[in-house]
Amino acid sequence: MGSFNVAGSVSNLSISAGTKCVFIPLLTNRYEDDIKNVIVGGESHIISNEGPECFFAPFSLPIFGTYNDYGSLEDIERNDNTDRIENFFGCQIDAVMEQATRNWCNENSHFCLDSEKNEILSSLSGMFEHADIYQTLVNFNRERNPITYESIYDGLKEEISAYAKRTKGLKKEIRDISCVLHPLNKYSSNKFLRYFQNWRYFRELYGESITEGKLKKELADAIHFRFAMNSCNRFFFPAMNGEQCGNPEASKMLLLKSLEIVNKELEKEEG
Repeated sequence: MGSFNVAGSVSNLSISAGTKCVFIPLLTNRYEDDIKNVIVGGESHIISNEGPECFFAPFSLPIFGTYNDYGSLEDIERNDNTDRIENFFGCQIDAVMEQATRNWCNENSHFCLDSEKNEILSSLSGMFEHADIYQTLVNFNRERNPITYESIYDGLKEEISAYAKRTKGLKKEIRDISCVLHPLNKYSSNKFLRYFQNWRYFRELYGESITEGKLKKELADAIHFRFAMNSCNRFFFPAMNGEQCGNPEASKMLLLKSLEIVNKELEKEEG
């Protein structure tokens, strides 16, 4: 059986077997009150203020592992994030990855005993990126825009606490509806809180972890990555597969020409 080529959605570089990479599970973005924030002008122009979340938004924090050459991850790094994802779906992280990376061919293995959670799992897509690229983008934005973990956590804890008070005593099904109808406050003065309001199941996934003071670095890194994506004109979006094993020569050609253009632009700015 041949290789299955995947590429990084930010770098557009193919990811070969055995490469350390990240997989960001995605869901199509939805818009509050059915007001579409994506406008199609004429038949081919797309206008949006949604930034990287124009079409898709993360379902969860990234999953780290090694590319297995068949469209998914192996040797997945277990951490608080994978624990939360497993708790959400009620199945192992390897099963989550297997389903999320096979949804393109409409294969449903019914890993979740909960039918509603199984429906969510069967609707996931995702994007890959080289682990080095992910960390480089995180570091790039951190240098430009220092963010303390506390500045994120203060807003997140406040909103999660307010939600708990609003839904105290309500039946589970009503709490679930409230969680869907009232995403994290997009009008908050805390811009990091506004960022996570696009994550449809953020509260259910990470509310308990945030209350316990966990995942501080991971949440901060996700914000840095998102802002760096915006600076690089990139969407949250599954990448094209391209040639079966990738084409390093074509990638090199494109990168060298891109670097030439970028250097000219930097010279203009410095001049």
